Amino acid sequence: RGLVLFEAFHYRYHPANLRLKEIVAGGLVGDVTSVECRSNMFDPKEWVAGALPPKAWHIKMLDRWCYCVDIVRWVLDAEELEVVSSTFGRAVEVELRGPGSVPVTFLTQKHVLGVPEWDLHIHGSRGSVHITNFLFPFVYHKIRVEVPGQSRVEQVYGQGNTTFEHQLEAFARAVKHGAAFPTTARNSVHNLRLAAKILEAGGSDLEGLARWTGS
Repeated sequence: RGLVLFEAFHYRYHPANLRLKEIVAGGLVGDVTSVECRSNMFDPKEWVAGALPPKAWHIKMLDRWCYCVDIVRWVLDAEELEVVSSTFGRAVEVELRGPGSVPVTFLTQKHVLGVPEWDLHIHGSRGSVHITNFLFPFVYHKIRVEVPGQSRVEQVYGQGNTTFEHQLEAFARAVKHGAAFPTTARNSVHNLRLAAKILEAGGSDLEGLARWTGS
């Protein structure tokens, strides 16, 4: 029908994250040797979440750790990653292997009171790059680059538009002019496949979860 379908990973369209991608893809820090993603955004409901049935923990924070899934795939330019292990509880801890067996880890939680954390740390053979607050960089962010003989912090706010406005502009270009965009249905499928493998590695019964949630 010629419809345009966008996946809602709005953060990808902000110039700060595009700069992060440029640093990694351009080889400034060398070949990637490890990746760590950490996210914590406090949710008051977590203080009373102890009464949840065990299976609930397997899907309760999917709306948080799905961002780790997407940004890791994007930065590594990898459609598929190998799942090594995953554990689910008040925190979600995942270990993956990227291209060339690069170790990837992420930790997601939302029961810890503190400053929201959406951070990505990438180590390379010649240095490292770390972005603070990749999800909402229009509020604040820092890109810290460490290479031999040089340490610097970059900030890229552009015209101050939000991630959502940047994505909306890309959506308009796609609808009006057929412009290409990265968060396609194909990208959604790869994200969902990896999410399913992570859930299964953590002991999830996907069919049972679907019935339990009414999906």
